[in-house]
This record gives sequence, C-alpha cells and structure tokens, in this order.
Amino acid sequence: MNPEGGGVSAWPSADPEGRTALAVREDFPEGGVQTALVSGGAGGPIGELAVGRSGLGDGLVAFQQGPLGDAAIVAAQVTAPPARFVVSVPKGWIKPASAHLSWEAAASANGPLTYAVVLDGHRLAAPAGASALSINPTRLGNGIHEVQLLVTDRYGSPR
Repeated sequence: MNPEGGGVSAWPSADPEGRTALAVREDFPEGGVQTALVSGGAGGPIGELAVGRSGLGDGLVAFQQGPLGDAAIVAAQVTAPPARFVVSVPKGWIKPASAHLSWEAAASANGPLTYAVVLDGHRLAAPAGASALSINPTRLGNGIHEVQLLVTDRYGSPR
C-alpha cells in the first residue's frame, strides 16, 4: 500500500454463496476505499496471485484459478479516478474578453480524458484534446462567477 493512501491489495476469499473468489481492495489517495470480488468462469482454488501497482491508487491484478491442467488465468484492471491536477484561472477582476482557463492533464487517469468547464452551474464542453478554453464574453455578466473543471476518464470516473 502507498503510505500516502493510494494502493491496491488482493487476497483469496469467497463470494456470498461460498465460491472461491479474489477480494480486491482499492485505497484512493484522498481516503476513499472500494472493494470487489473477482473470479474466473470455471471457479476453483486460487493460486499464483500477482498485483502490479502504479503508486497512484490503481493497478493490475492477475491470478490462476482452477486445478492444475484445467486452470484459467484471470486478470482485472483496477482504476482510480483521475488525480487532482493543476487548473489556472484569472485572479481578481478582469474584462469578460480576458476570461481564459488552462489546465494540465491529470497524472493518473485512464485516457482518453474528456474535459468540461462548468460556469455558474452550466456545463460548457471543451474541444477534444484541449488544455485551455476561452469563455465566451457574452456568458459573463458583472459580478463573481464560479468556474469548475470536470475531467472524466474512459471508464466514466469523474473528478
């Protein structure tokens, strides 16, 4: 496990009906946890377990399940949502025509990623592959506006 709170661990277990399965636990860097049970189609005893970790809260799990000579190799990908990433926004009061946002890609994410800017609760799509967006000045009136950037990985995990 990553001492900063992200990682993947796995161990032999059983499903609610008592069939052999592999328990997989994913700890997210920000404190969340999720678990799952994984098994092969033929069932049977679990052996030769291997876990590969990225250090960012995701990884790969592979194991052999079933009797020797009739065993299956089972693999599962454990994915973490995109990690926090840097977003640059204007500070202080600006003219609407100067409203530009830019961002860096999330360091841990299963691409391709899609980005959407949320301005005062309204979603604005960013062009595919974009890392910057200029907000249309007609969408900005006087006053303070709230801007958020949502990133979604290929599995639909939002951030």
